[in-house]
Amino acid sequence: MKQNVLCGILVLSMLAGACGGSDPTGTNDSQVESNYTQATDQDFDGITPLRVTTEGLGLALSPVLMGVEAGESDWRMEFESNRPLDGLVAYDVDGYPLRVELSDDYHGKLWLDRQQLAGVLARETLYLEILARGGERLVYSAVVHLRPRVLDPAGSLLIWVDDDMSSALVGKEVRFSGFATTASRINSLNVVTDNDADPLTRSLSRTRWGFTWSTMDMLRAMEAEGRQVHLLGRDDEGGEHRVEAGLQVVVEGLGLTTGHAMLEWPADDCQVDVQRCLNTLLRRDLQDTSACGNAAAVLACGRLPR
Repeated sequence: MKQNVLCGILVLSMLAGACGGSDPTGTNDSQVESNYTQATDQDFDGITPLRVTTEGLGLALSPVLMGVEAGESDWRMEFESNRPLDGLVAYDVDGYPLRVELSDDYHGKLWLDRQQLAGVLARETLYLEILARGGERLVYSAVVHLRPRVLDPAGSLLIWVDDDMSSALVGKEVRFSGFATTASRINSLNVVTDNDADPLTRSLSRTRWGFTWSTMDMLRAMEAEGRQVHLLGRDDEGGEHRVEAGLQVVVEGLGLTTGHAMLEWPADDCQVDVQRCLNTLLRRDLQDTSACGNAAAVLACGRLPR
């Protein structure tokens, strides 16, 4: 499948060469320039785009929006450029092409169905190849980092919900977990969703709790409107305490380079300590690998046997 993507990149390079001379980048400068924008808490408002600029090209990426097309849920992101665009190619870490198109000279859209988004979230990464015009350099490459996040918790002051979520590879399944801390008087906690995609809630300590979804169940939970996650706690006297929170895929980072994004921000960069940990597992294809790292870090050290 990577062959399809490489063909798409080659087409962009050939077009760039036709427009800008023999050098497919449109410049003879061999030095690579790269910039990366890391999102902050203020960027997770569902409105603010993430922006990055590298050597004459500015790119803005909207928050991830969910919609319904042909009866199926999909997630989309919108791009805006400060220069006219002649081409876009999008693909995941394994080289599978993703649906992307230009709306006009300055705007583009990327769509992900539920299965595609599940694959992207497992690795936290997708890539773009961009062909621009109107400047010395024509070809750029971008990386987009995506993660699920708990947003805008509201309700009882006795239950505190973490914004960040963690991922883990358990057997051959990627799972995502959220976490909450409760006051000592809370003796039980249960987490439910609006469309019966309820996570498994477990006690981690007297005041610490985790709630875990399979990737597909988590995405199904996101399809409900408003605050989709409900945390229900009971205190020692039987009183109920409730917190409502949103669940959303967010753009955690956006990088733009004049080189190759897969080389600048590699998703297959296996860390030595992760590999050493995995080597201690008797049946990696059956075990919980979270002690070795999150799902993206573990998958960077090689695919599981099918």
